[in-house]
Amino acid sequence: MTDETVGRVVIPTAVEERIARTVKKRGADKFGGFTTYTADGGWVDNDGNLVEETVEIIEFAGADETFVQSTANWVQEKSDETAVMWSVSEQTFGFEG
Repeated sequence: MTDETVGRVVIPTAVEERIARTVKKRGADKFGGFTTYTADGGWVDNDGNLVEETVEIIEFAGADETFVQSTANWVQEKSDETAVMWSVSEQTFGFEG
């Protein structure tokens, strides 16, 4: 991975703040810092309804796929989310619980 690589974890704002803070701390320790921004996201539930929610996107410059994937998996395990989206550079992945 090069420093131009950007890893992202998308965390719904409904997830506990302590989980998001832990993600930020781990990323800052490993990559020297992070950037966050808020966005609106959505998905379709099992009944076919569109669900919209606010999310916090946490970015880490220089992050590798292993770190980002394991972080998204950890967020999913520690929260009641059934999926946590993550990406490295421009390729998007999801984690199903």
